[in-house]
Amino acid sequence: MNQVRLGRSELRVSRIAFGERAEVDPSKSKPLHLVGPIQDLESSRLAVILGGGAGLGAFEVGVIDSLARQGLRPDLIVGTSVGALNAAFWAFHEGPDVGERLLRVWLATERHSLISEQPWRWLRRLLTHQDHLLGHSGEMSLISRHIGPEALIEEAGIPLVVVTTELRSGTRVALREGNVRSALLAAIAIPGLFAPVPLGGRLLVDGCLVANCDLETAVEAGMQEAIVVDPFGTDIIEEGADVMAIMEHAVMVSLRHQTDLAIRALAGRMRIALLRPTLRWTARPFDFSHTMELFEMGQDAGRKHLSEGFAPRFEDRSAPEVRALIPSALGTATAGQH
Repeated sequence: MNQVRLGRSELRVSRIAFGERAEVDPSKSKPLHLVGPIQDLESSRLAVILGGGAGLGAFEVGVIDSLARQGLRPDLIVGTSVGALNAAFWAFHEGPDVGERLLRVWLATERHSLISEQPWRWLRRLLTHQDHLLGHSGEMSLISRHIGPEALIEEAGIPLVVVTTELRSGTRVALREGNVRSALLAAIAIPGLFAPVPLGGRLLVDGCLVANCDLETAVEAGMQEAIVVDPFGTDIIEEGADVMAIMEHAVMVSLRHQTDLAIRALAGRMRIALLRPTLRWTARPFDFSHTMELFEMGQDAGRKHLSEGFAPRFEDRSAPEVRALIPSALGTATAGQH
C-alpha cells in the first residue's frame, strides 16, 4: 500500500498481481495488501473501470486526466453510474486533453440543471403511485450536447461497456452496443428516483446495485490488467451529522464493501490496481462543492500509479490496437434508440 498526504485528504493506491491473495477487512475498509511479486505484464490487455459515486465522480476525471496526458489508451473502459458518463466521454473524446475537457463539463453542470423539474411534478408522481420521482430531461440534454443523441456505443474510439442492472431480476447487464444516450440514462437511473429505461425487452436501472466497479465484465472480455477507480473512498462522519448524511455514508460503506469483495474474488485472474480517495470530510454524493479538490486528488492518484511501475500498455499512436469485444462473453443486452 502507498499513501500520499494531501492536506485534508490522502490517496490510497493498492495493487494486486496474478495469483495473489487479496486481504480485505471490509468492516474497517482497510486497503488491499499484496502477497508475492508483481509480474511483468507490459503486453497484457488493460481495462479501466470507473465506478459510481455521483458528485465524487470528479475524482475519476482527475485520474482520466493523468492517464490520458501520459498517452495511456486502455483496451476497454467499463463504467457504472456516473462512471459510465465519465467513461463514455473518454471513449468518444480520446486525446491527451480529454480530462481537462471533461472537467469543464463538470464545472459547467449544476445540480439544478440535472434535476430541473418543478417539485409539484415529484409530488404528482408520488401521489399517483408512479415508479419514479424525477424525469430524465436534464440528463438527456447533457448527454446529447457532449456525446450526441444518436451516437452508438460501438462507434466509440475506445471500446466501451456501460453497466446497468435489470430491475426485475437484479442481474447485471453490460451494454456494449446500441444508443449511447439510452444506455447512459439507464446507467444513472437510481431506482425510485429516476425512471427505469426499457432496452432490449428489459427494464434497466443503475448498475451500482450489483456492480459498482464491474471487474467481472473486464475478466469476461479477456482483460489481464485493470485500473479500478472507486470514488467511494473512506470518509468521516462529522459530529452532528443529519440522518441523510448517515444514510448516504451507509450506502457508501456498502458499495465500497461490494467492490472489495469483487476484487478479492477476481484477484487471481487478473492484475488489479485500486485507486480510491480517503476524504477528510463527510462525503455527500450529491454535493458538488468539492469538484476541484477531488479532481486534483484524482490527478495525483493517476500520476502516482503510473510512476510506480504498474507497467501499463501505452498507446502506440502509429498502429493503435483496437480489439472487438466478444459478444458471448459479456452477456449483454442491445440498447435501442431512446
